[in-house]
Amino acid sequence: MVVLFWIIPIILTFFPSYELQTLGVILVWLGALPALVLTALAIVFGAIGLSRSRQVDGTGRASALLGLVGGISLFAVPGLLALISIALMITIASI
Repeated sequence: MVVLFWIIPIILTFFPSYELQTLGVILVWLGALPALVLTALAIVFGAIGLSRSRQVDGTGRASALLGLVGGISLFAVPGLLALISIALMITIASI
Protein backbone atom coordinates (compact mmCIF):
# COMPACT_ATOMS: atom_id res chain seq x y z
CA MET A 1 0.00 0.00 0.00
CA VAL A 2 2.89 2.33 0.76
CA VAL A 3 4.24 1.79 -2.73
CA LEU A 4 0.93 2.82 -4.25
CA PHE A 5 0.42 6.03 -2.27
CA TRP A 6 3.98 7.21 -1.60
CA ILE A 7 6.76 5.67 -3.68
CA ILE A 8 5.11 5.81 -7.12
CA PRO A 9 3.79 9.39 -6.72
CA ILE A 10 7.17 10.59 -5.45
CA ILE A 11 8.86 8.98 -8.48
CA LEU A 12 6.36 10.78 -10.73
CA THR A 13 7.58 14.14 -9.41
CA PHE A 14 11.05 13.47 -10.84
CA PHE A 15 9.83 13.22 -14.45
CA PRO A 16 10.42 16.32 -16.60
CA SER A 17 6.73 16.54 -17.56
CA TYR A 18 4.74 19.13 -15.57
CA GLU A 19 1.59 17.03 -15.87
CA LEU A 20 3.26 13.99 -14.28
CA GLN A 21 4.79 16.15 -11.55
CA THR A 22 1.39 17.65 -10.74
CA LEU A 23 -0.21 14.21 -10.71
CA GLY A 24 2.52 12.94 -8.38
CA VAL A 25 2.03 15.79 -5.91
CA ILE A 26 -1.75 15.33 -5.90
CA LEU A 27 -1.40 11.57 -5.33
CA VAL A 28 1.02 12.10 -2.44
CA TRP A 29 -1.46 14.44 -0.74
CA LEU A 30 -4.32 11.99 -1.35
CA GLY A 31 -2.18 9.25 0.17
CA ALA A 32 -1.60 11.38 3.27
CA LEU A 33 -5.31 12.00 3.87
CA PRO A 34 -6.05 8.61 5.48
CA ALA A 35 -3.12 9.10 7.85
CA LEU A 36 -4.39 12.55 8.82
CA VAL A 37 -7.91 11.22 9.41
CA LEU A 38 -6.62 8.34 11.55
CA THR A 39 -4.44 10.73 13.54
CA ALA A 40 -7.42 13.01 14.22
CA LEU A 41 -9.49 10.01 15.28
CA ALA A 42 -6.72 8.88 17.65
CA ILE A 43 -6.79 12.28 19.33
CA VAL A 44 -10.59 12.39 19.58
CA PHE A 45 -11.02 8.85 20.87
CA GLY A 46 -8.02 9.20 23.18
CA ALA A 47 -9.62 12.25 24.78
CA ILE A 48 -12.98 10.47 25.06
CA GLY A 49 -11.31 7.39 26.54
CA LEU A 50 -9.37 9.49 29.02
CA SER A 51 -12.50 11.20 30.27
CA ARG A 52 -14.37 7.88 30.54
CA SER A 53 -11.47 6.21 32.34
CA ARG A 54 -11.92 8.72 35.15
CA GLN A 55 -15.49 7.51 35.58
CA VAL A 56 -14.43 3.85 35.96
CA ASP A 57 -11.53 4.32 38.38
CA GLY A 58 -8.76 4.54 35.76
CA THR A 59 -9.49 1.37 33.79
CA GLY A 60 -8.09 1.84 30.27
CA ARG A 61 -6.33 5.10 31.15
CA ALA A 62 -2.99 3.96 29.72
CA SER A 63 -4.49 3.05 26.33
CA ALA A 64 -6.42 6.32 26.14
CA LEU A 65 -3.34 8.33 27.07
CA LEU A 66 -1.27 6.47 24.48
CA GLY A 67 -3.84 7.27 21.77
CA LEU A 68 -3.96 10.91 22.79
CA VAL A 69 -0.19 11.42 23.03
CA GLY A 70 0.45 9.35 19.91
CA GLY A 71 -2.08 11.30 17.87
CA ILE A 72 -0.75 14.66 19.01
CA SER A 73 2.84 13.64 18.29
CA LEU A 74 1.90 12.38 14.82
CA PHE A 75 0.54 15.85 14.08
CA ALA A 76 3.49 17.71 15.65
CA VAL A 77 6.55 15.71 14.59
CA PRO A 78 6.26 16.15 10.78
CA GLY A 79 5.87 19.91 11.19
CA LEU A 80 8.89 20.11 13.47
CA LEU A 81 10.94 18.01 11.06
CA ALA A 82 9.90 20.28 8.20
CA LEU A 83 10.99 23.37 10.15
CA ILE A 84 14.32 21.78 11.05
CA SER A 85 14.86 20.78 7.40
CA ILE A 86 14.10 24.31 6.19
CA ALA A 87 16.44 25.80 8.78
CA LEU A 88 19.23 23.41 7.71
CA MET A 89 18.70 24.24 4.03
CA ILE A 90 18.86 27.98 4.75
CA THR A 91 21.98 27.52 6.86
CA ILE A 92 23.71 25.39 4.24
CA ALA A 93 22.73 27.80 1.43
CA SER A 94 24.21 30.78 3.29
CA ILE A 95 27.62 29.11 3.79
